[in-house]
Amino acid sequence: MSPTAQPVEAIIFIGVQGSGKSTFYRQRFLETHVRISLDMLRTRQREQLFFTTCLEAKQPFRSSALGLRRQAHRLECRPLKRLRLSMNVNK
Repeated sequence: MSPTAQPVEAIIFIGVQGSGKSTFYRQRFLETHVRISLDMLRTRQREQLFFTTCLEAKQPFRSSALGLRRQAHRLECRPLKRLRLSMNVNK
């Protein structure tokens, strides 16, 4: 990686509905990170395509997983580990 290249930043919010994930995103990351939302994309396939595209383009993004479902964790964390990106999990 060149000295000027910035690593992609993936922010994954985990929480129940109504816990403030979207509000927190709007207050802190709206200007800098793409929002990946199953509610907006409507299918897991579209969500996965958007997620992969952000990783490949090194585009900072925010995603959320309701609760701590293993399926959502696998969908989002495995590609990050494969690319050797650092992860900081805050619940």
